[in-house]
Amino acid sequence: MEDQVGWAFSAVGTPYDQWVATSFTAGEVAQGLHLPAADADLDCVSNFLEFALGGDPTDPASAPKFSVAPGSAGSLDFSFFRARADVSYVVERSTNLSGWSLFSNNPGSVGGVVTISDTIVPGENHFYRLRTSQP
Repeated sequence: MEDQVGWAFSAVGTPYDQWVATSFTAGEVAQGLHLPAADADLDCVSNFLEFALGGDPTDPASAPKFSVAPGSAGSLDFSFFRARADVSYVVERSTNLSGWSLFSNNPGSVGGVVTISDTIVPGENHFYRLRTSQP
């Protein structure tokens, strides 16, 4: 009779950690270029935002695109690519850049361009921001 015991381990980590493993070299990781707030390719987009919006953190030409453009019938359209199911996407709106309110929580579908329309009030400022986080 023979007894055998075997163990197998897999370092899964968070989805961000998995993305880092495929997006950065060991040298870049050692330099801290992989950190969420870092901007490895100097395109003014943080690594976490590149992760959330489907960008390549090592290629400045692939910076994720956001757009705000006039829509139809006096509206304004805010668009971005929603790349991940494991990221929370929150669009906020302000008229003065100091007080922000929720405009849309996790809009659209993963893997597609999300466009959110807002009615414009003449003479009123409209500012938008996209907040991303990993739950």
